[in-house]
Amino acid sequence: MVGLRIIGGSLRRRKLQYSGDLRTRPMKDRVREAVFNLLGTQVTGSQAIDLFAGTGALGLEAISRGATHATFIERHLPTAKLIEQTPPPSVSPTACESSSADAFGWTTAYSAGVRTPR
Repeated sequence: MVGLRIIGGSLRRRKLQYSGDLRTRPMKDRVREAVFNLLGTQVTGSQAIDLFAGTGALGLEAISRGATHATFIERHLPTAKLIEQTPPPSVSPTACESSSADAFGWTTAYSAGVRTPR
């Protein structure tokens, strides 16, 4: 396993699981930090959707910074299973939802109302 971490919020410095699979290219810490600095307090109380989730770092970062729920969409089944094992024990099991699906198909179904938001 390669070391990744959550960079801010209540879960700061928690390590994330990452298999090192070349099909998964994790978002760099600095990029995630810049994204969440731009979003600021808008994350608090929101619901995050992490498309092409890979390590799940983006969704878990949102949870760490106050999002109430994160949905992780990852097509590669072994990677999706790893995401399911990743949330730290301090995160409510109902706060994270993982789906092994194609992100484009999932968003099409979601926007068509086939899948209802939480």
